[in-house]
Amino acid sequence: VSDIELAVESYRTLGFIAAEVVRVPDQNVDIAALRADDSWIELLAPIDHDSGIGDFSQRAARASTPSLGGSTATT
Repeated sequence: VSDIELAVESYRTLGFIAAEVVRVPDQNVDIAALRADDSWIELLAPIDHDSGIGDFSQRAARASTPSLGGSTATT
């Protein structure tokens, strides 16, 4: 995720219980674990967007952004 605090708050509104955000400098990420009943998810946010996880999240965001282009047919 690009903004871990905002993402944690969004998941809380869905009923998830979140632990504190932990910075892991050697992995270059901030991590938050969230729980809902017996299910857990982990959110990762890059500290430096030039890191491996930062590069991955930027590529994933571009891949999931719909094209607004439309047809380019000419007459």
